[in-house]
Amino acid sequence: MRIRVALAALGLLAAVPSALALPAESKVAAQARITIFARPTVVAWAEPATLYGAAPGAGHDDLVTIEVRECGSNFFRTFVELHPSTGGGWTTPAGSAITSTYRATWRSSTSATVTIRQGANVGLERRRSGGGFNVAVSGKRSFWRRTVEIQRRRGGSWRTVKTVRLTDSASSTGVVSVSAATFRLAVPKGTFLRAFLPARQAAPCYVASTSRPVRA
Repeated sequence: MRIRVALAALGLLAAVPSALALPAESKVAAQARITIFARPTVVAWAEPATLYGAAPGAGHDDLVTIEVRECGSNFFRTFVELHPSTGGGWTTPAGSAITSTYRATWRSSTSATVTIRQGANVGLERRRSGGGFNVAVSGKRSFWRRTVEIQRRRGGSWRTVKTVRLTDSASSTGVVSVSAATFRLAVPKGTFLRAFLPARQAAPCYVASTSRPVRA
C-alpha cells in the first residue's frame, strides 16, 4: 500500500512541471499572435514607409498600439494608437526621420520588432555668388565634422573627385540638425556632380545617402 502511495505522489510531482509550463506556453502563443511588417525597410529622406500587420481576434473597437525606439534610445515609446479593421488587420504610415525599430502591442500580446533604416538629407547646390558649391547634411543627429564625397559622373558611373568636411553648423529647427560646408571644384561646364555620404560617416543612425545631381 505504501508503495502505491509513493508512486502516486511521484506521478503528481512529475506532472507539476508540465502544469507550470502551460501558462508560459500560452503566453508565448499569445505573443506570437500579433504581427508587424514594414515596407520598405530602407528609405531615403522624406520617402514614405508603411507599417502593417494583424492582431487576430481584435475588432474595430479594440486599440492596437505601435511603439517606436529611435536610434540612440534605450526605450520604446508610443508612436501611434489605431483601431484595426474587421479581422484584426491594421496599417499606418511610418516615419521618424532616423533609423527606428517598431513593435505592435495589443492587450498582453507584443509582436516581434521591425527596423526601418533611414537615409540622411544630403543637399548640393551651386553658390549664387562667389562661385563654388554648398553641401549640407541634415538629420536628427549632428553630422558636424563628418565628411562627404563629391562625385563626378563619367559615363555610367560616379567617381569621387573631392572629400569635404562639414565644419559649419547651419540653422536648425531644434529637431533636425544641419551641418554644412562650402568648397570650390574646377570641372568642365555641364559636368554632373553629386554629394555622397558614405555608410561609415552616416552610421550608426543613418545609411549611406546621396544628393540629387547638379550641373556645374
